[in-house]
Amino acid sequence: MTDPAPIRAMAALARLQVSDADLGPLIRDVSAILAYVEQLTNLPDAEPAPKAPDWPPSSLREDVIAPADLAGSPAAFAPAFVDGFFVVPRPAAGDRR
Repeated sequence: MTDPAPIRAMAALARLQVSDADLGPLIRDVSAILAYVEQLTNLPDAEPAPKAPDWPPSSLREDVIAPADLAGSPAAFAPAFVDGFFVVPRPAAGDRR
């Protein structure tokens, strides 16, 4: 794709302003994406995923719908509750998500 008109139309639909300086690299990037998608359409069809076995239904308990008992205070069922806030443990030092 070398025509800037479709890129400008897409930018207008997305309410983006594309400067003339950014138009060339954007055309190149969109062309690369379209070429990759075209390669994906030429891949052979994959084998269907194996079907999960039909397990018998579980009979551990009866499925009963009952109202939840939320009439109490949140502090009553919270592990820790301070100044109206739930208190949760800090993550481990290496566990930064």
